[in-house]
Formats: sequence, C-alpha cells, structure tokens
Amino acid sequence: MSISIKINAGSDEPFAVDIERFPVKIELEKNNSPLEFLPFSLFVMVFLYVALSSFAPSFSLTVLLGTGIGLLLVAYYLVQRSERKNIINFDKNGVAVTEARLFGDRHWTASYKDFKEVHMRRRKAKSGRTQTIYQIIELKHRDDKKTLPLFVHKTNVAPKERWKSYAELFGLPAVKGGE
Repeated sequence: MSISIKINAGSDEPFAVDIERFPVKIELEKNNSPLEFLPFSLFVMVFLYVALSSFAPSFSLTVLLGTGIGLLLVAYYLVQRSERKNIINFDKNGVAVTEARLFGDRHWTASYKDFKEVHMRRRKAKSGRTQTIYQIIELKHRDDKKTLPLFVHKTNVAPKERWKSYAELFGLPAVKGGE
C-alpha cells in the first residue's frame, strides 16, 4: 500500500500513532487527483465529433451531448471517491485497514506477527529551492504494499527513542533505512 500522508494540513506538528492505548483509529488523506483525465476526455469528445460528423453527415449532436453527460457523471463519481480517506485501525491483536479506491474499497487485516520490522528512514522533499527533511517510522509488512506509517515529522533529528519503543511494543526488530 502506497500511502501519501498529508501531514496535519500543513502544520509543523508531527503525525504520530499513539499505540500504547488501544484501539487507535487513524485516517490518512490521499493526495491524488482523479480529474487528470478531464482534458483527455474533452479531446476525445471533440475528436469523436469531428470524425463522426465527417464520415456520417447525419451525426447528431445529441450523441455528443450524451457522451459529455456520461463523462460528467463519471467525473462526479471519481471526485466523490477521491474525498475518501484510508483508515487504519490498530488494536491489541493487529491492524484492520480500509484503502479507499476509485472503484470500491479494499479491506485487509494483519496480525503484528505478519510484519517483519519497524523501519526508520528519512525523506528529502524538494519544492523549488527549498528542501524539507522528514523522519518516517513505518511498520514494514512482508508485502511492501501493506507497509503502514507510524510516525512522520518534519525535522533533521532522528526519533530514535520512539523508533525503539515501537519496535519493543510490536516485538519486531528496529531497522534503519536510507532515504
């Protein structure tokens, strides 16, 4: 699971899962926009109109309007689905995850024994000339698509105490990774 985390709506406060008090429910905002297909859809509509009107002089504008309305309904559906959040529930026995997808949610559960390590890494994010460093702690699953975030903070200092306490809590090795 590739989760893109919007860190507290732009504030400098860290994102952290307090898993010493179970159960814990977190919601992660998705940073993807399904509206990227709209310019392509408009191009397809214009192409269809030009192509069909040249081959079939009786081509009706109602076909084009029907196609346009259909595309608008699909766009509305995609916008509604994009506002959903990924939800992760931590409890004493494991995690239950709901991944919001465009065409139906994906649900999965895992025991903490299914995870292989508590992974700490740092990530550099560049925006123009500025560079921001994030410290990230993740609960690494054997299937990389099921790796879960535990802590994200904008700082240069590695959160070693928190990293080790997560590893101890889950009974997993603490592994430090690259960027």
